[in-house]
Amino acid sequence: TPDTTATVQISNGTKVYDGTTNVDTAQFKVTGPEGVTVPTLTTDDFDLSGITSANVGSNYAVTLNQAGIEALQGANKNYTITSSNVAAGNLTITPDT
Repeated sequence: TPDTTATVQISNGTKVYDGTTNVDTAQFKVTGPEGVTVPTLTTDDFDLSGITSANVGSNYAVTLNQAGIEALQGANKNYTITSSNVAAGNLTITPDT
């Protein structure tokens, strides 16, 4: 029976204010518990819709989209991974000094 309780975590990230919501997703690391394999994920695997402003601040949610979840699921046949198993990371936009 597949494990349905494993949670993967997306690390937090930062960017310096530049007036845009563009983010380098390479800074977000996805980790899971022992036994969970995290495949190489690309920008196309992340859901950045939680970044609703280019303003300085934090708590802009970064999670995985359906393609990212499917990539995780494909690499982990002994697990059932859905969006509820993904703990979002947060983006903090810092002032341009």
